Amino acid sequence: LRALGVSAALVPADEAEAVSLYRSLLASRRVLIIADNASSAEQVFDLLPATPGSALIATSRHVLGMLDGALHIDLQPLSEVDAQALLAHIAGSGRVEAEPEATATLARTCGYLPLALRIVGARLVSNPQWTVAQLASRLADQRRVLHELNAIDGTLRASLELSWRELR
Repeated sequence: LRALGVSAALVPADEAEAVSLYRSLLASRRVLIIADNASSAEQVFDLLPATPGSALIATSRHVLGMLDGALHIDLQPLSEVDAQALLAHIAGSGRVEAEPEATATLARTCGYLPLALRIVGARLVSNPQWTVAQLASRLADQRRVLHELNAIDGTLRASLELSWRELR
């Protein structure tokens, strides 16, 4: 509601009232709502826009099967080629193409996962003195992988902690 221009003092404390205000504010707008890391369909249900031409994209580690009419897309890790292309896009093509074996190792170590690849690409950008092989070597020690991948902003640790909390 605050992102839609409602001052903090006017945001209703009651959830049903807040949902009603949200829906009324969206009624005359064409919007795309993104809900990242939703834990359940119930968590995003009230965010669904009711107006034609609007949409909601929800990412989740679970199938949000209770959302009627939803298109479910199961994303898999990137291919080796796409993972290396993502690294090249972030860290610079000349840099990764100069070390194809180290780049392949780095992509494999990241499990071809976009978040991990973006983080190692950002690490290379922020440490221009490192070679791809040096970063791959830093990640070779399994005890240091999370520390190394968490060094930029903590995004990976936060993402993994969501899954960790759900383990029995």
